[in-house]
Amino acid sequence: MQKVTPIDASLLQKVIASPQFNRSERICKLLSFLAESASQGRRVKETEIGAAVFGRNLDYDPKLDSIVRVEATRLRRKLREYYQQSGSGDPHQFQLPPGHYDLQVLPAPMPAAPTTLAPAGTRYRWMYLAAGLIVVAAIILALAARVAPAPMPETSPFTSLPGIENQPAFSPDGDRLAFTWNPKSTPAVYTENLKGEHFQRLTQSNDREYFPVWSPDGKELAFLRKTASDRMEIRIVAASGGEDRLIAGIVSLPSTAPGLSWSPDGNWLITAEATGQGDAMRLVLFSPRSGARQIFQDSGARTGYLYPSFSQDGKYVAYVKNPDVGVNDVFVAGFPSGHERQITSDHAIIRGLAWAGPHDLIVSSTKEGRQDTLWRIPLSGGAAGRLTEGTEASLFPTVSPADGSIAFSHKTDDVNLWRRPLDSKDPGDAGKAWIAATGLDSSPQFSPDGTRLALRSSRSGQSEIWIAENDGRTARRLTHFAGPLTGSPHWSPDGRWIVFDSRASGNSDIWYVSPDGGTPRPLTSSAANEVVPSFSRDGRFVYYSSDADGAWNVWRKPWNSGQGGPAEKVRERAFAATESPDGRYLYYARGPNEAGLFRAPVAGGAETAVVAGLTSGMWGNWVAGASGVYFVDWVAEGSVRQAWAQYRPESGETQRLFRLEQPIRWDGGLAVSPDGKSLVYAQLDRIGSDIYLMRHWR
Repeated sequence: MQKVTPIDASLLQKVIASPQFNRSERICKLLSFLAESASQGRRVKETEIGAAVFGRNLDYDPKLDSIVRVEATRLRRKLREYYQQSGSGDPHQFQLPPGHYDLQVLPAPMPAAPTTLAPAGTRYRWMYLAAGLIVVAAIILALAARVAPAPMPETSPFTSLPGIENQPAFSPDGDRLAFTWNPKSTPAVYTENLKGEHFQRLTQSNDREYFPVWSPDGKELAFLRKTASDRMEIRIVAASGGEDRLIAGIVSLPSTAPGLSWSPDGNWLITAEATGQGDAMRLVLFSPRSGARQIFQDSGARTGYLYPSFSQDGKYVAYVKNPDVGVNDVFVAGFPSGHERQITSDHAIIRGLAWAGPHDLIVSSTKEGRQDTLWRIPLSGGAAGRLTEGTEASLFPTVSPADGSIAFSHKTDDVNLWRRPLDSKDPGDAGKAWIAATGLDSSPQFSPDGTRLALRSSRSGQSEIWIAENDGRTARRLTHFAGPLTGSPHWSPDGRWIVFDSRASGNSDIWYVSPDGGTPRPLTSSAANEVVPSFSRDGRFVYYSSDADGAWNVWRKPWNSGQGGPAEKVRERAFAATESPDGRYLYYARGPNEAGLFRAPVAGGAETAVVAGLTSGMWGNWVAGASGVYFVDWVAEGSVRQAWAQYRPESGETQRLFRLEQPIRWDGGLAVSPDGKSLVYAQLDRIGSDIYLMRHWR
């Protein structure tokens, strides 16, 4: 039976009435419910809290709706703030340990014992000593004031719907928010006023829709609609709903929604389109009336543009520029001149930006190695100010023209590694969660002897390389880049080295490190991007994908114990290559945004299709086995699409092994144990996003 924790009602009321709590009705309600449950000796579950405190149905799915976990995190933060400020003298403290919802009441930590001074010989010595102590105390207080972190601004949920609410946009009068929401499978455009009233769906398409933006007069909204893997449309709908109309079509990348902005004079919409040169993109202007098109920025191959945003006076456009995945910085260009200047040099992942007056930008960035965090970036080049904790993702900010409030997407997701015996004949047997932690665990790679697993994990707050033992319970961090996107580990055949890719130098290079630890060293250092390395089966070469020619091709260079040597191109229009276990064939995907899995003889020769229709974006969800290829892909059965783990033998028909709930895309996701007995795959076990508001941040 759960231990009964006596709760002093006056202590609870004091906390609720404090400045830290009295404006947060949700948090007070949650604290009161947990206190009552603790007094009754009841251990409450997440679903019970969701129903009793937040009005959810008892059968709601907490994997899709993270409201309880989000608010519990806020409660822990509020309690820390309270006991540092208003409740610093309380004899007992409420504590909510991470991982469960059992509220505890513990004695307050004892303050440090005061230092006893020896009696002074004279009253003058005492005066000098007191004066000295005052000076020392003043210095300590001044230093503390300099290093003490400022408290984070107050945030509160605006939406808490099941599924993903994303990409908010304030109306010109600041009274309404537009956003996308996917209650079933595809996101559509919705609006709601800030009082939580007049919730309305504006669009009725079954295609995915992104980035609604308001016209300057507030009468219309423009948005992006995904009509094919490589096509998007700019469309406009009345703010009251009705039929939407086509403005223009653009070429898109399968993995990218590029953002959209409407100029303050109403004459232009700006977005980004694919150029057809690899993953390169350019900024393009469209007339919302005629659809007339004009290029604004185009830097050629290997450069992408994202999230353009007009300034409030229309004289500038801010945007993200990226020479490689995860290597993003903010630029501002004059409009219409296009003369640009660089604002940040963090080489981080950026997911959205917004103007906060003429001199500041609000940017969602992984700078300083944090998870997607909101930052206030001064255009003058001053120090950036952090606005959110960085423990959960804060994305796609928008700033109210009326009062400067910030709305943003608050996202939670969890990708874990699952393991499934290959001798199971049950297609409904998906195995068991094997290596699990909050955040991302992907790119699994067994050591040659099968005793360890290398993987990419964000459990430290940043994507790093980790080593896990075969029991699935013990893991240790191998790299400590603390910020740059790092992943794609691969073992040497003798098990002495791991190669991987990292953006630590500002673009992606191939690095190597001992699995026992040590300092990582670069194997490549060109101006191009080199990614997804693998060793040849004899250990003599390292394969990798490079965009040095403006498109993804497979290269290799001698290993020579890390000393390398001249690189040679071995396959054009190829990506993520690995040799077959016998070293006879080179298997590879066509590209990160292209469909198909192929192979060709290592000694040279024509390629053949292995899985010609492997879905675009699934480039990491396959692995070559001893007598065939294991892969994960979507299978259409009537109007239903399901993900299946499948096996394609050297000869014969493809076999379906088992169904998966939600495989990941755009990353390595599959491995077979060296003994051929089990398959490890990465799966998205939980995803959710709500719109949050931040009202007092300046």
